[in-house]
Amino acid sequence: MSGTPALLASRVTRDGAEARPLFADANGDEAKIAAIIQDLQAERAEMYANADVTIKLLVGDDGGEGEDLDGLNRRVLSCLLRRIEEDDTKSRLRNEPKPGDIEVTGM
Repeated sequence: MSGTPALLASRVTRDGAEARPLFADANGDEAKIAAIIQDLQAERAEMYANADVTIKLLVGDDGGEGEDLDGLNRRVLSCLLRRIEEDDTKSRLRNEPKPGDIEVTGM
C-alpha cells in the first residue's frame, strides 16, 4: 500500500501509533508521524519501485481516506488477479515451443 504521508499518519494514529516502535518518539503527534513516514518512503523508494503489486490509497476531498475497506479490498484483489494473469501469460509465452525447438526423427 502506498499513500500520502498525511493519510498514512492518520491511519497509524487511528490504529495506535504507540504499538509501533518506529513512531514511539512521536508521542501520537500526526505531523511528526507524517514526517517519519515521508523519510521512510524516500529511504525505501527503490525497494518500493520493485514491488510486484502496488496499491495507492485513495484520498478523499477532506484529505482523509477516499474509500471504505470493501472498496480497497476489491481493488487489491483486482490488482492481484491482473498480476496473476500477466504472470501466467508471460510464463506461457516463455515456455511454449518455438519453431525449430521440436525435432521429429525416425519417420
